[in-house]
Amino acid sequence: MLSKPNKCLPKILLTIPRICSLTLAGTIVELFAPDWKVWIVAKLLMGAAMGSMQATTQTYVSEVTPAEIRGFTLSLFFQFWIILGSLLASCVLQATKSINSPWSWKAAVITQLCPALLSLVLFIPLVPESPYFLVAKGRTDQARRCLSIIRGQDDHDVDAEILEIQTTLEHERQLSSSGQNPSYLECFQKTDLRRTMIACLPVVMQLFLGFPLCGNYLAYFLTLSGVSDAFLITLISVLLSMFAVVSAFSLVERVGRRPQVLFGTCGMLGCLLVISLLGFFGRGEVWNSKVLAAFCIIWSIFYYSSVGAVGWTIVGEISSARLRAKTTSLAAVSSSVFNMGWSIAIPYLVNAEEANLGPKSGLIFLGCGTVLAVISFFVIPETKGKSFHELDDMFANRLSARKF
Repeated sequence: MLSKPNKCLPKILLTIPRICSLTLAGTIVELFAPDWKVWIVAKLLMGAAMGSMQATTQTYVSEVTPAEIRGFTLSLFFQFWIILGSLLASCVLQATKSINSPWSWKAAVITQLCPALLSLVLFIPLVPESPYFLVAKGRTDQARRCLSIIRGQDDHDVDAEILEIQTTLEHERQLSSSGQNPSYLECFQKTDLRRTMIACLPVVMQLFLGFPLCGNYLAYFLTLSGVSDAFLITLISVLLSMFAVVSAFSLVERVGRRPQVLFGTCGMLGCLLVISLLGFFGRGEVWNSKVLAAFCIIWSIFYYSSVGAVGWTIVGEISSARLRAKTTSLAAVSSSVFNMGWSIAIPYLVNAEEANLGPKSGLIFLGCGTVLAVISFFVIPETKGKSFHELDDMFANRLSARKF
C-alpha cells in the first residue's frame, strides 16, 4: 500500500488522509457501538490507522534524515509523541471520570480526532516527499528540489546525495532476484529475510518485556493490585518516561542502538522479577503496593530509555531501501497483532474474578523477555552512523550481528 501510490500525487499526500480517514471511522464506530462486537470493529479500524502510521512515519523519517542524526529523529518522531499522547490521555481520562453520563468516556474517545485533524492541517502543506521514493520512480528533478527543502543549506551538495541514493537503489536492484518491482515475498528471501526478522524483533520485544502490563494497563493493574492512587502513579510514570525518552535521544547517536537495547532489557527483566515476587509475598499489604508502584515506574524508565525509544529506530534503519516500506509494514503488523492479543489477555490475567494472577503475571513476561533478550544479543546489529549502502554490503557479506 505504501509502495504503490497514484502516479500523479506524492505518496505522503495520499497516506496521511488514509490514516486520518481510518481514525475518523474508528472514532465514530466507537461512539455509537451498540455492543462489544461492533466495538471490536472500531478497535480494528483504529489499529489499522496506528499500524499505517507506524509504517509510514518510520519509513519516511529514515529516508529524509542524514545517517548522523537518523537514530535521534527516528526516536523523536515516534516514541516521544507516543509517550506525550499517553500523558494527554491520562489527563483527559482523569478530567472526564467525574462526569455522570456516557459522555464520561465519549469525551475521551472524541479527543482521538485531534491528532488526525492536526495532521491534515499541518502535514500535507508542509511535509515534502521522500527523495528515495522520487528517485525510485525516476523523478530525479523533484527529488533534488525536495532535498534542497529538507536540508535547507546553501552549501549542501544535493547532487552528491542524489547520486548516493541512486547508487544505493541500483545496488539493491542488483542484489534482488525479482527485478524492478519489490514484493512482500522478497522480505522473506535471502538476506532480506534476516533483515525482516531483525526489524520485527525489537517491536515484538516491547510487548513481551512487559509493556502491556506496566504500560498500557498500568492504572488498571495497579488498581487491582491494591494501589490507592493509580492515576498519580501513572502520571509520575509517564512524566519520568518522557525524561527517559529525551535521555535516549542524546544516547542513541553516542552509545548506539545495540547497547541501549541490551542494557535496558536487562533492567526491565530485573524489574519484572521483583514485580513477580511481589505476587507471592505481602500481597495486599501497604508496603507491597508501594514497592510494586516503584518498580513499575523504574521499569518504564528502563523501557523508554532503551527498547521503547530505539525499537522503531532499528525498524527504520535495518531494511533495504527498496523494501523499507514493506518491511516496516510487516514490523507494524507483528506489533499490532501481539498488542491486540495482550490487550485481551491482560484484563483476564490480573482480574480477581478471572485468573487473579495480579503481579504474578509478570512471570510470563519475565520468561518470554529472557528468551528474547538472549536472541537479541545474537541477532540485533549496530547501525549507528552507517549509510544504507554500508548496511547493504554488511548484510550481503553475512557479517554476524556482533561484527557490525
